[in-house]
Amino acid sequence: MNNMCNCAGKRCGNHGLGMFLLRVVAGVIFIYAGWWKLQNEAANVAGFAANHLPSWVAYGITWFEIIGGAALILGIFTCLFASLFAVEMAVATILSWKMGFQIAQMPLLMLAVSLAIKHSGRGKWGIGRHCGCMCGWGRKGGANVCTNCGHTPDQGEGCECGCHK
Repeated sequence: MNNMCNCAGKRCGNHGLGMFLLRVVAGVIFIYAGWWKLQNEAANVAGFAANHLPSWVAYGITWFEIIGGAALILGIFTCLFASLFAVEMAVATILSWKMGFQIAQMPLLMLAVSLAIKHSGRGKWGIGRHCGCMCGWGRKGGANVCTNCGHTPDQGEGCECGCHK
């Protein structure tokens, strides 16, 4: 059976562009969510209190979403922020599940997006030097390896994923 996109076995699409777009859109969504919480402080704190969480968590999540969203957009500390967003969205999914799938679907989607960014790296464009996959889960034999291409940071030259440049 022929490959439908005529790639002749090569990787289809542009991974760098795809990860850039996913990262930017996720960052905008997280910044918007944090900004909404900042503008609606009483409702934000009440929402967290309804889930038996202290008010300091509401304030912490607010600023985490704003700062972390900006970091995703810029492509800095991508692995760290995507991992932390995944934890936040896992908790949000669990807490919102009792209200039904209609309410839980957005945190569930953002959980999947956060995990995709964490495991795929930041892509080609961003301020950070490496793709964001060098911070722990990509360790192999004690060396940091890129989850995109398998290179270590010192082997980045000539790498086809483009995330080390």
